[in-house]
Amino acid sequence: MNKIKFFILTFLFVSCVPDEVTVDAPDDLISSAEMVQLIIDLQIMETHYQRHYQKPENYKRALDSSCTFIFQDHEVTKEQYERSFGYYSLDASIMFSMYEAVLDTMNLRASEGSIPLEEL
Repeated sequence: MNKIKFFILTFLFVSCVPDEVTVDAPDDLISSAEMVQLIIDLQIMETHYQRHYQKPENYKRALDSSCTFIFQDHEVTKEQYERSFGYYSLDASIMFSMYEAVLDTMNLRASEGSIPLEEL
């Protein structure tokens, strides 16, 4: 009997949840094209630290400091990046497209030799 009640309550709860949740874009939303470039730069930086220091606790502070310079180069703040990333991550298809562009760009740079393969 308890299983039936649980099933009914779960069904009612799920049926009351809206299909789509809309969230307003932040006022300082970073464009998806700029986000791709930021993610590329951040990924390259993180990969560099991972390869040299192995353990996150050994490089976290240095990585955070280095990321600050990347944000400055792109003229955004870490908070702005986090808000924009959070907004884009609400739509899986957008995030998939962005990461597909990241991967394609990094593969292209590696094949051209502008990123050493050991950094990827």
